[in-house]
Amino acid sequence: MEPPIPSQRLLVATLPFLAVSAAVLAVGDLNPPAGAVAATGKRLTEIEPRIPLSATTTPGDADSLFKITQRGSYYLTGNLDGVVGKSGIEIAASSVSIDLGGFNVDGSSVVGSTLDGIRTSVVAQNIRIANGSLTNWPGDGIDLQSNIVVNGSV
Repeated sequence: MEPPIPSQRLLVATLPFLAVSAAVLAVGDLNPPAGAVAATGKRLTEIEPRIPLSATTTPGDADSLFKITQRGSYYLTGNLDGVVGKSGIEIAASSVSIDLGGFNVDGSSVVGSTLDGIRTSVVAQNIRIANGSLTNWPGDGIDLQSNIVVNGSV
């Protein structure tokens, strides 16, 4: 085995120094700028604008607790219990996505009627319902058939 030539010894000796220098440069400045701390990113509503299902944002009507009348992405903020004489959520628009957020839409209090947990009231397309459960509805848990839905997914 031949002894290393001087240039190889220099390279071997400087490799650890180069690795440490690269790591320090990758971290960046550790001294924050003077002044108040300010937001640096976008809000969640700017990244994925979603609308909570509530009496304020999606008020119901005579036959539903919540009524969606505009396209968009909606989400449930808690379990939803049915009310006598009303369906849970009525969809009256196309291009609607509902994230149930792992919550339950329960119709046990409306036994004896023919109400649905989630239903469409217009011919619609691009309806998506996900991430939750619907239980004890005397009609249908989800009715996307009474008014034809094209490209619906549950």
